[in-house]
Amino acid sequence: MIWEIVLVFFTAWLIRRAFFVHNVKPTGKLLPGPYKYPILGNLPQLAKESKKGKKPYVVLRELSKKYGHRMSLHFGATYQVIFDDVDAVRDVLSSDIWIDRYVDGWILERSFGKPLGVFFANGESWKELRRFSIRTLRDFGFGKFNSQEAIIEEELTRLMSRMDNLITDSKDSVVYMKKFFSVSALNIIWSLIAGYRFSHDDVKLQQLVQLMSDIVQKLAVGEDIITAYPVLRHVVPRFTQTGKDRSDFLTAMHGFFKELLETRRAEGVYKNEQRDFIDVFLLEIDNHAHDKTENNFYTDQQFLVLALDFFLAGTETTSSTLEFAFLYTLLNPRVQKKVQEEIDRIVDPSGLPSTLDRTRMPYTEATLLEVQRFATVVPLFSRSNIQDQQVGEYVIPKGTMGIVSLYSANYSEESWGDPFTFRPERFLNEKTNTLDQDVCGKVMAFGLGKRICAGEVLAKANLFKFYASFLQRYTFEEAPNHPKPSTDPLLGTVQSPRPFYAVVKPRNREAVK
Repeated sequence: MIWEIVLVFFTAWLIRRAFFVHNVKPTGKLLPGPYKYPILGNLPQLAKESKKGKKPYVVLRELSKKYGHRMSLHFGATYQVIFDDVDAVRDVLSSDIWIDRYVDGWILERSFGKPLGVFFANGESWKELRRFSIRTLRDFGFGKFNSQEAIIEEELTRLMSRMDNLITDSKDSVVYMKKFFSVSALNIIWSLIAGYRFSHDDVKLQQLVQLMSDIVQKLAVGEDIITAYPVLRHVVPRFTQTGKDRSDFLTAMHGFFKELLETRRAEGVYKNEQRDFIDVFLLEIDNHAHDKTENNFYTDQQFLVLALDFFLAGTETTSSTLEFAFLYTLLNPRVQKKVQEEIDRIVDPSGLPSTLDRTRMPYTEATLLEVQRFATVVPLFSRSNIQDQQVGEYVIPKGTMGIVSLYSANYSEESWGDPFTFRPERFLNEKTNTLDQDVCGKVMAFGLGKRICAGEVLAKANLFKFYASFLQRYTFEEAPNHPKPSTDPLLGTVQSPRPFYAVVKPRNREAVK
């Protein structure tokens, strides 16, 4: 009998927690949005559209046409505000009010329930770790032209050699492009973090990269059941298959980084010589070992989460953008030809394109901007406001989960006219054939304001050098005996292309000269 009573009270408590919005206390009139069902909020409407095969960001785009570019949703017990066009997105990204990340659900799980790392931390922890990371990486070449150029070119040369071997070994020069750039993209940042590069044939690394790829496909901002009902994180931590997969993923990744940290600690070299980011961080851990308060930002757990942040940035965002770039290139031979003509005209054929060439290659730059717009590898991400915000007659309560839809900003008919057409020329001034900075500014792939991506300079250099160098050396075409490549992306926190093959033909270098 006693357990029946406990069960009744527990169920009542759970329903009450689910029924009431858990993350905000409304202090005024809320933004308009669709009808909210008791307990479920707007989950029924979202589920209905999802069953039709629509991606979440497409559903949000359609809803915004009815409720406005700033609208509200109740994702279960979580109150959300959706920011949906270029102006709304720019306002949020550049606002100090929306400086925080929204932290709940799996974000807390990945960081041991604490505000760790740089991607999803807030407040003093975020400020300190961001400053430390930028300063330390800069000491090892990050952001310095000569050092950065050399690091990229070393990895680029290795990858082109790998491409040459794949072409030689394959039938009809057909190359499988999925994950082709993953290891190289990671190596550029990892050489600064750990002082070494991974082999493309490293089995352990391939397993970790695949784990990372799988988990980002299973997660999307604002879709997790734990986001809808955060109380379930404490009640049933492995509530869904995704939850189990996520837990297994974190165990594997944290284990890999922990082993690396312990190996370096046991070597002891870092105490006298700091060779890379890990050595510097280990020294900081030792220097702060006496601080047992929550204000100690230099701990083993902090490193594990920080390393995971770097690993994610290295393996997913840059590599996925490059995959999309060559997918769109082979599907648009006219664009490929114009990029190659510009490369041949500007770049010394005896060497690789330099990031200094970017300013003299507007069409190549415009093409990469169009790739970032068309691909939108991070279609949705979250922010949170640190104080109430008045929007006309409405109030957005402090602590709201703000969903920033880069997809909507990148596919707005009002902003782009023909958003579903891949057209690099939209970024060029017709009269001067130079980049139109006003149009370029609409692409916010790296964010704005104080939360702008710290690796923006390195990422842009990577994209340009890899893209221009490969098109200087090869031509990409559709593989005739394979399915036509699809531009419909694999959904996830970070989107990537579906697997595709390409015919990769070495260009006639003598003709280029």
